[in-house]
Amino acid sequence: MASTFKSEIYYMKKNMDRIESVTQYTFSAYKAINEAHGDPKTQEVLLEVAKDIHEIKKDYLRVIQGIEQIYPKQLELEEMSVSEILKILVANTKEQLQSDNKNIAIHLALKDDFNVKSHFLLMSVLGNLIQNATESMTHQSGGYVEIICELRAYKVLLSVKDNGEGIQPEVLSHIFNPGYTTKYNNKTGDMNRGVGLSVVKSIVEEQFKGTISVKSKIEKGTKFMISIPKDLLEGGLL
Repeated sequence: MASTFKSEIYYMKKNMDRIESVTQYTFSAYKAINEAHGDPKTQEVLLEVAKDIHEIKKDYLRVIQGIEQIYPKQLELEEMSVSEILKILVANTKEQLQSDNKNIAIHLALKDDFNVKSHFLLMSVLGNLIQNATESMTHQSGGYVEIICELRAYKVLLSVKDNGEGIQPEVLSHIFNPGYTTKYNNKTGDMNRGVGLSVVKSIVEEQFKGTISVKSKIEKGTKFMISIPKDLLEGGLL
């Protein structure tokens, strides 16, 4: 039971960081409109949204603190091992695949294990790539996602590979652009905003001072490859 709580608390803490970012962004928008003497109604709405988001964060915090009092040692999240991060991601992915009735295998090859302080960021990077991999498969069976982590010359090498539909060559050079997306639902009209891969690239290159590249073949699949200095993952970001 403690391990289940730990997974849930991890995602709640990760979401708290995102909630705080949205709160600050909304309040900044309110201040900008206020200083420009903009529409009073818009100012009022933005301020109320910022307040509501802040209250949601406080509710999250109360729940987390309550559970941590029950399992204080098990829920310590100052740092996490790569194996534990991947365990949470794989479990969450399998649960989602089961909910979507998709028979996709998840293969994990952890060749080296070590602790990570910037685990929220690493979780975001890998989570986005794994989700994209599973979403690339329209067939309900025979699909797989392979995740590899290894150390080589003070670098952490990560890769996420799938045997999905692949990415068109003319699209490949645009996939990291903010707002670019090929995910459009013709039935509902819903469109993915296309921020996932741009955020992944930003975290890898700007936060971790690493590199990210991609290879893809139509009807064969796609492979994302990441290289990050090991000391930045182990020691945390400055």
